[in-house]
Amino acid sequence: MGSRADRALDVLAEHHPPVAMVALRLRHRDVDDDSVAMTDGAEVLYGRGFDRHGAREKAAIALHEALHAALRHPQRVAAIAAR
Repeated sequence: MGSRADRALDVLAEHHPPVAMVALRLRHRDVDDDSVAMTDGAEVLYGRGFDRHGAREKAAIALHEALHAALRHPQRVAAIAAR
C-alpha cells in the first residue's frame, strides 16, 4: 500500500477483521495537503493532518472512512445533489 495509513490498516486487520476486509478493498494514498482523510467511495486519501493523530485515532479514522465507503455515502450524496 505505501500510505500514511498502513499501520492503521494493520491494526484494523488485527482487531476488526470484518471492517478491515472492507477497508482493504479500497485504494489508500497520501495527498499533499493539510486534510486528515476523505473518501470518494473507491479510495481513501490521507493528508498531513492524519499524521497529527495517535495510533488508535488513526485506526479509528481509517475505520470511519471505510464505513463511509461501505455505506456508499459519497454516491448517495452525489445522487441527492443531482436531484
